[in-house]
Amino acid sequence: MPPQTVVSSSSSLDEFLTQHRISPRFAFLLEHPEERLPASFASWHEICDSLPDLIESGANVRQLIHNLPEIEIPSTFTYEQLRLAHLLLCTLVSAYLWADKSSKPPYSLPRCLSLPFNSVAQSLGMKPVVSHHSTCLANWRRISGNMDKSKVIADDLDLIAFRFLKTSGNVWFFTLNAQLEFDFAPAIVAAASICHKGASSTSSDIDEALDRIITAINVCAALFVRFRERLTPVEFYHGLRPYLWGYANIEGGVVFEGLDDSNPSLLPGASAAQSCTIQTMDAFLGVKHTGNFIEQKSRSYVSNVTSCLPLTEHSSSGLSPLPNRRLSTLSFILILDFPKLSEHSTTLDPCTLELYPSSSLASQRIPLNLERVELRSCSFSRQFALIRTM
Repeated sequence: MPPQTVVSSSSSLDEFLTQHRISPRFAFLLEHPEERLPASFASWHEICDSLPDLIESGANVRQLIHNLPEIEIPSTFTYEQLRLAHLLLCTLVSAYLWADKSSKPPYSLPRCLSLPFNSVAQSLGMKPVVSHHSTCLANWRRISGNMDKSKVIADDLDLIAFRFLKTSGNVWFFTLNAQLEFDFAPAIVAAASICHKGASSTSSDIDEALDRIITAINVCAALFVRFRERLTPVEFYHGLRPYLWGYANIEGGVVFEGLDDSNPSLLPGASAAQSCTIQTMDAFLGVKHTGNFIEQKSRSYVSNVTSCLPLTEHSSSGLSPLPNRRLSTLSFILILDFPKLSEHSTTLDPCTLELYPSSSLASQRIPLNLERVELRSCSFSRQFALIRTM
């Protein structure tokens, strides 16, 4: 069956994008992130801005955060202010839990964190836990005001918050991710265009959208190799990664003090799989995600993509079938640079690659013929995450 109609034919594509808080140029990346909250929140900014020095000096970061005043989130906050508040609270909570390497993380969050974090999360339709939606999509600013504002280039960016390490790798990890999100915008708009057309979309329309998606994947795949320029795997794994953990790594979870529901939270932390961009591409290919870690309107958009474009149904309808090779290329592009698993293997399952030790990734690269390779089911996000580990 053809894609379902999601929006009225009288709506423009721009209106459809605006409805889901998607920028035609920036996609899910917040186009104008707020950088400072009102003066009453100065204590939040002061600690967030000082964390790399405080952690390096051995200061009692947990006690400093515990002593913060309880601040109520104003009902007049704009969407951008709420996103900044969520980012700052992600930073403070992660520091409270993980900055002190000499002791176990606490089993509860004080009221000065739990109450505003829960309030902001509810207002945004998100979870009160560190997430990609805040640490990346709402966490970038330009270093200089004279640069080209039509582009997002990692080298020209800094972070608003979520800095824990004094090395450049902490900043680089998130600013390069921000550029990846920006560079993928054409693919997001292509998927939105198909949803906007609804039942009137044809196989040619989808084929054109796939072309734009493949182009975006190629651009981003080339950008991936730059992660190692300023961030080593060791620094990421042992230095930055713990601050992304959330509560699932704490035995028994974390209690939010001051809330009526005091059951411990075991919410996992930030992951690239939470990227709305990756989830959109998965939805475009019929792969479903669970969890509510992304902002409500973005989640609604991913749901719309899932409902409006089941590619397999479209291919089996009365319309011309989509080119299978094109779909294979879309899935396969992300693993083209992985080492071969066997000289004679004609079946390559990207999901099994994570079982191989990192030392095996040093083996030679080979060109593989798509005609001879069968791709088993594996989500776009998992393939996307796998290539990041190289």
